[in-house]
Amino acid sequence: MKPIKAIVNLAGAPLLSFQRWTDEYKNEVVQSRVGTTKTFVDFVRDLKDQKPEVYISMSGVGKFFLKLALLYFNKCFQRLL
Repeated sequence: MKPIKAIVNLAGAPLLSFQRWTDEYKNEVVQSRVGTTKTFVDFVRDLKDQKPEVYISMSGVGKFFLKLALLYFNKCFQRLL
């Protein structure tokens, strides 16, 4: 397997949805971020000596900040090349 240079985590239930903020939905929002991050952490931990150089995690970015997020990612990935 080729070494992994970076992990980008953009997971998360949408914050700006047309759903009511019930306790159930609040839990879904939290778990969609915490659970995914924990999965990545466990994955990286199992890699032993071949850990990625960078881990980027963003959620709640939405379409309004997508361009800004892409600019940020490009800058981060240029460092790795």
